[in-house]
Amino acid sequence: MQKLVVLLLLLVLAPLPSGAAAEIESQRQRFLSAQQRILRGEAVDVQAETAALRGYVLAPYLEYFSLQRNLAASSPEHVAAFLAAHADLPVTEQLRFAYLRQLAKQRRWREFERFYQPVADAELRCHHLQARLARGAIDQTWLDEALALWLVGRSQPAACDPVFEQLYRRDVISADQIWERVTLLLENGHASLAAHFRKQLDPARQEWLERWLAAHRQPRDVLERPGFALDHPFAGKVLAHALRRLASNDAAAAMDHLERYREQLPFGTVQLGRLQRHVALQAAYSQDPRTLAWLDALPPGLVDDHVRVWMARMALRNQNWPRLLRAIAALPPAERRRSQWRYWRAHALEAVGEPGAAQTEFTLLALERHYYGFLAADRVSLPYSLNHAATTLAADVMAQVKTMPGIVRAGELYRLGLLPEARREWQAALRRMDQAQQAQAAILALRWGWYERAVATANQAGLSDDLELRFPTPYRDQIERYSRMHSLEPHITYAVVRKESAFQPDARSRVGALGLMQVMPQTGRQVARRLQVELPSRGSLLDVDTNLKLGSAYLRAMLDRYGGSLVLAAAAYNAGPQRVADWLQRNADLPPALWIEAISYYENGKPQRISDYLRSFDPQTLCLVESGNAC
Repeated sequence: MQKLVVLLLLLVLAPLPSGAAAEIESQRQRFLSAQQRILRGEAVDVQAETAALRGYVLAPYLEYFSLQRNLAASSPEHVAAFLAAHADLPVTEQLRFAYLRQLAKQRRWREFERFYQPVADAELRCHHLQARLARGAIDQTWLDEALALWLVGRSQPAACDPVFEQLYRRDVISADQIWERVTLLLENGHASLAAHFRKQLDPARQEWLERWLAAHRQPRDVLERPGFALDHPFAGKVLAHALRRLASNDAAAAMDHLERYREQLPFGTVQLGRLQRHVALQAAYSQDPRTLAWLDALPPGLVDDHVRVWMARMALRNQNWPRLLRAIAALPPAERRRSQWRYWRAHALEAVGEPGAAQTEFTLLALERHYYGFLAADRVSLPYSLNHAATTLAADVMAQVKTMPGIVRAGELYRLGLLPEARREWQAALRRMDQAQQAQAAILALRWGWYERAVATANQAGLSDDLELRFPTPYRDQIERYSRMHSLEPHITYAVVRKESAFQPDARSRVGALGLMQVMPQTGRQVARRLQVELPSRGSLLDVDTNLKLGSAYLRAMLDRYGGSLVLAAAAYNAGPQRVADWLQRNADLPPALWIEAISYYENGKPQRISDYLRSFDPQTLCLVESGNAC
């Protein structure tokens, strides 16, 4: 092993002698050729290829790729031998999980139990219960584990169906537990699945399920015309569900109904207060100006730190400066010390006639490098404080990092373009490093030109002041060319790339955006038609040149659409013009800095602050990497 490490160490430290360089290049080409043939499904003598690659650090990956490609035909002995021999590879556990799923698919339960280890994954846990079922090992422990998987407020994988069938067949699930699961499903928004349990309920609960489903589908109608006795034990659940559902779309109407039913609803004081809190926060998320009064009316016991933050945000949204000062003073100390509230506190002090205190706060804030520091510098006419602090190269620590087997493998995988595997190796190696080693790893990634890892590792190592590591400027020729083509400043294009992908060329978002500038396939096709260039395929959007060409053209289109406003263009680029139209309608009266603070949007049911994105694109506080400024 030491011989392998030294060989790769020579590769990353200095140019190799011509003979050694030729040998390494030959090994790379042989490895890539064998790997590509494996992925195409061609017959490859992996043992012979691995033997020929003796001394090459990635040789074990050929066996991994082969096993992954041919799991259905792989013997348990072969897989077990690989797992035992290469436990240090990050892909090993991934292979184990894939093999477990293959064994389950083939219903090879004895082998499944041999490879299974306790995991949180519901699918594998259900497969494990199936394996025990196949050998008749159903006991109280089995039933308890199965019931725990069943009694959740979400759908479970298909692998759990045979397990749950046993629970039904053995009449293990009580009527109360069925109703409990229906309740959990409805409270988590899974109305369709809850409806499937209709026939398993008694007639009375069936009727209330229908009412609950109606409250889920048409909450306003149910609140206006309940059609059931308000003093029934289930009435409170149905009406509370309707209020919560309505609040997500029309918090003001929900608050009106809550006030209307205050004396009639079968709610206790605590439940009523929780509903008030929920509706008021939903109003806050949608930036309803009336929210502050609703938050102020909450019982003191329900005013937690989350509510206090939204009190401050809504006082800011309403430009109620005296109220904002009180709200900031009520924040927990750590939150109150955040640059956001320090800046707006200074702004509020100035607004209420205390310019001296405001000037002092603005001046202190201007000494710091961040969005609010830059805004404060503008207020007091001071230059931006960049506070760049380069990370010192520590030769001894760097030598340790370079010789770590995971880093050596990661570097070689990166050079061969096997980015997913390279990232797994890199991240696994980072987890075993201390902070000093992580700092040197960030420098190493930048030297390799692996910019996404340099940025991510610098952040992980806490190197917030090293602007060269956190804001590199790769792809300079292409970014400058397409910026000129579409009349953009290169630093604006860099800012988008940095925020959208952090320089990861193969980045893929949950919603399907691709590449450096996170171009949606449909957007890419529309832009390509307008530019009269070849329509991009999904794969071609991961090509750096294609992605930058289409992404910069779309950014130009957004700037034109919004009259050159970079704030609105950046918001539309990230969240879509439709959302921007909605935000403008609801916050049309706000100046840009307040507009950035105000807007929020929902993603997967949770409020996300688009302002966290836009703080890098305010015209006065861009990531001006070309001129040295940084966000």
